[in-house]
Amino acid sequence: MSRIRNKSPKLLNFTVRYRNVKYARLELTTGRLVVILPKTYQSSAEEVIQKHIRWVMAKARAINSALRKADRKKIVSDRTEESFRNFVFRKVRQYSEELALKPGVVYFRKMKTKWGSCSCRGNLMFNRLLKFLPNSVISYVVFHELVHLRHRKHGKSFWQAMRLKYKNWEKYEEKLLMYWFLLHKHLTETK
Repeated sequence: MSRIRNKSPKLLNFTVRYRNVKYARLELTTGRLVVILPKTYQSSAEEVIQKHIRWVMAKARAINSALRKADRKKIVSDRTEESFRNFVFRKVRQYSEELALKPGVVYFRKMKTKWGSCSCRGNLMFNRLLKFLPNSVISYVVFHELVHLRHRKHGKSFWQAMRLKYKNWEKYEEKLLMYWFLLHKHLTETK
């Protein structure tokens, strides 16, 4: 674990990992800063962090806020895998009709860094850990992934499409972050 002094007096702890990637990137998916560097990277991890320090600090504030709010929330622990999958399939059908979209195959698996994904072939993948979240939040994730069939990236047009159903999509994104940390805390404590 390394440390960097921010422009303010606060120190940031971070870990550096070298991988077979093309570009350097920063991750905060676990709540800890990880600097992913290409194996042949010439600059230092500190330079990468300093270049994106505003983003790092904004994300750290959002994560801290989510952690505080997570203490007041509960996970859904009585939902079966079958009822979860049936709920997701119903929502996929419902939202596909509303949006006039034809998704490919729907898959479920435990994912380490996200709640869902949409492939370029139109296949949808949902994190099995969603079953611990309230129905309203699961519905949001399903809609979010279906919108990716029309808008691949999280650009202006994507968020405009999200507003058609979820005018307060920012609140749902905040809830997803909160539940991410709540659930991972719960899973670590039950091991």
